[in-house]
Amino acid sequence: PPMQEIIAQLGAYLRGIWRHRWTVIAIALIGSLSGWAVIARLPDQYEATARVFVDTQSVLKPLLSGLAVDTNPQRKVYLITRTLLSRPNLEKIARMSDLDINVTTPESMETLLDDLSESVKLAGTGRENLYTLSFTDSDPRQAKLVVQSLLTLFVESNLGESREDTDNAQRFIDQEIKEYERRLVEAEERQKEFKRKNFGMLPSQGGGFYQRLGQARGQLEDAKLDLKISQDMVAEVQRQLDGEEPVFGLARPRAKVNDPRVQRLDSRIEALENRIDEMLLRYTEEYPDIVAARETIKTLEGEREKLVAEITGTGGALPSAEELDNNPVYQQLRISFANAQAEVAAKRARVEELERRADELAQLVNDLPQIEAELTQLDRDYELNKRNYDALLARRESARLAEKAETTTDGIRFRVIDPPRVPLDPSAPNRLLLLSATFVASVAFGVLLAFVRSQIRAVFDNRRELEKIAGIPVLGDVTVVWTRPQRARRRLASWAYAASWAMLLILYGGVMALHVMYPNPLKNLIG
Repeated sequence: PPMQEIIAQLGAYLRGIWRHRWTVIAIALIGSLSGWAVIARLPDQYEATARVFVDTQSVLKPLLSGLAVDTNPQRKVYLITRTLLSRPNLEKIARMSDLDINVTTPESMETLLDDLSESVKLAGTGRENLYTLSFTDSDPRQAKLVVQSLLTLFVESNLGESREDTDNAQRFIDQEIKEYERRLVEAEERQKEFKRKNFGMLPSQGGGFYQRLGQARGQLEDAKLDLKISQDMVAEVQRQLDGEEPVFGLARPRAKVNDPRVQRLDSRIEALENRIDEMLLRYTEEYPDIVAARETIKTLEGEREKLVAEITGTGGALPSAEELDNNPVYQQLRISFANAQAEVAAKRARVEELERRADELAQLVNDLPQIEAELTQLDRDYELNKRNYDALLARRESARLAEKAETTTDGIRFRVIDPPRVPLDPSAPNRLLLLSATFVASVAFGVLLAFVRSQIRAVFDNRRELEKIAGIPVLGDVTVVWTRPQRARRRLASWAYAASWAMLLILYGGVMALHVMYPNPLKNLIG
């Protein structure tokens, strides 16, 4: 069966190794002793470490939201950790820790920086912002100095970069503010010169050119209508003085008659005359109520004259010119006529002025739109510069507030959890592990070499292998019969082989025990 063949093959391999068993012990002994000697000469490596916590939380951050420039401290920390081991920073660490004292050539400096880059470690825990700085060197004091330099650079790089970024931003904003101040002054000068040059033709606050022209024409139409009304009023008063009813209200003063009937008629006539005077201030003579009142007065006057004639026995006559001049109603009409004429003259002058203005605006219909367009462009440029200027001022104040808040509260605070320290015992090499690995590797190499020799100098251990390889039947085999002296030598060789292994194991155990009890005893013994 295949399994039996595999077992038989393994047995043949083991027997071949056993035939070269002294090779195994020789290689194991030589390899172990050589390896232990090399391990003994390995220099001790001391790992200096430090732990620092980066606190990015600030009490003022929620309070200053929307007022100060919003910075992302977590991103700052990310950039610092990613750029800490850059080439320039490694050069700073080398100078700060005096590693470059013996460097004389650029090649040796590059080698030093490469070794430093491999030895310096920065490990973080991610979300907790807890970082471990470490460096391994054969000199514990040098290792601690390098870690101290690394920690200093880690802390100061944030402060320097933050202040430098803030200063650069503020310098840029200040330069832009000065530039926009210059633009604002130039825009204001252009506006002032343009307004001075086009004084009297600029659009008023009431609107643009076409709106002004429409308003002027509307005012002109209103003024003309008002003038027409005043002219009609003058004509009506003139008609009253010279026209149809020249004697209305201008009759001879009524004689005082102590008769109740006459007194009643006088009261009614006087009331109607007063009412007509009031209505004339608002309406013309053709107004129906005025016409009806006049007819009523005529009727009442006729009745009064008849009644007075009956009582006194006299007739009525038209008033003379002297009586007209002394009549108060006539005098009031003349005063109203003069006032109406003065009002017409004033309104006519206003109409003429409005016509002149409207004509001027109509003549400037091709110039004023261009002036308004240029003024609009100047205003737009000024407003744009003013808006950007105000925005830059707000940004500068926000940046200053953020800088003060960051300076006062230390936006990113570094708390050293564990200062740089070096343990008393070296962190490397792990001599116990290396000693054991050397011993096991020596034995394994010896076994491998014995196996190779057994394959090079092959020996058939049984008849079955010979038949398989030769391809011919084997009729029999001859067994070796050892003599007594030979058996004694074989036993002695076996005991010697076992003693050799025992000595090698005791040597291995002694070396391990010495290393556990004393720090690197083999190094002190050899060197």
